[in-house]
Amino acid sequence: MATYAARIVVEDRRVPDGAMEPWLKPGVRTLVFHVLLWANDPERGIVVDADTPDGRAFRRLVALPGDVVEVKGGELWIDGRESDPAQRPTGTGPEYGPVTMGPDDYFLLSDVRTVNDSRIWGPLPRSRVFGEPRFMNDGDGWLPVDPGIDLDWLDLMRFELARTTTPEAEVAGTLMPDNAGSVVGTAAASPSPVSLP
Repeated sequence: MATYAARIVVEDRRVPDGAMEPWLKPGVRTLVFHVLLWANDPERGIVVDADTPDGRAFRRLVALPGDVVEVKGGELWIDGRESDPAQRPTGTGPEYGPVTMGPDDYFLLSDVRTVNDSRIWGPLPRSRVFGEPRFMNDGDGWLPVDPGIDLDWLDLMRFELARTTTPEAEVAGTLMPDNAGSVVGTAAASPSPVSLP
């Protein structure tokens, strides 16, 4: 008999602040895919939805366990080499490091370098990195969050499922296999506190 667990597969969330401008502007709707991070560790460079000391926020994951991180003059250095996945970072903000990430440390950085991120909070554990916003809607229809993102057929299938089964501002309900091979159902969620047009 299949077992069921309450998990959110796709979540409709508004961008809470301006940390990831110009790509993600405050108030824009996004679809956050939690399932992408259930079985796989997050990759360096992606934008993630994380539980930060300032509340849930979107930030770019720039360093993984074992990396040596330094931020100086608003520029990111990994293992002594300049390595910034943000296409158009702005501002400078506080400097950081060099610091070696621990075995469960993930370093998050704002594209707008004057906004709080791991330079202020410190690195976050894996358990506080929830999902990845893949699509956004600023009123002109759904588009990939990252204009350079490589969307495969599975991404598009997930998006179409979420788009067609999700009432406005609610979590999409679907069934996804978990790591053990059982079937996992999504939990119902409260509507977004932000009213929709």
